[in-house]
Amino acid sequence: MADRKTTGGCSCGAVTFEATGDPGMVIQCHCLECQKSSGAGHVPFAGYPAPQVSVKVPTKSWPYKADSGATASRYFCAECGSVVYGTTTSFPGLMAIRLGAMADSSAFEPQMAVYTKRLQKWDHDLQGKPAFETMPPMPGKS
Repeated sequence: MADRKTTGGCSCGAVTFEATGDPGMVIQCHCLECQKSSGAGHVPFAGYPAPQVSVKVPTKSWPYKADSGATASRYFCAECGSVVYGTTTSFPGLMAIRLGAMADSSAFEPQMAVYTKRLQKWDHDLQGKPAFETMPPMPGKS
């Protein structure tokens, strides 16, 4: 839906964003970095092509080596530290907006779970949805 607008931002409201259209994917990630940054067993996010996302107020970023071996970066508010989105060299031009940063994420449902080899016993998987021990090959990626 090209006219869909999704808004949100950080906890203190200093960083805001608007995403237009539909995301290319909605994923629940169980990798260790997502667990560490969220303090939970997973992070759900919606992946948008960067041209569909407008972020107001510059964010700070922290690059790290992901489980995949790619360089990933986490973008967060300099005031409150809330992570708003992430990027990875595995998917150049894609912004992974955290569902928790959205003003209303009720219309989004993860289509798959990734890095389930890191799934904590106390967390849950997506019942009936595809699950992958690592990041699966994505359409259009070789």
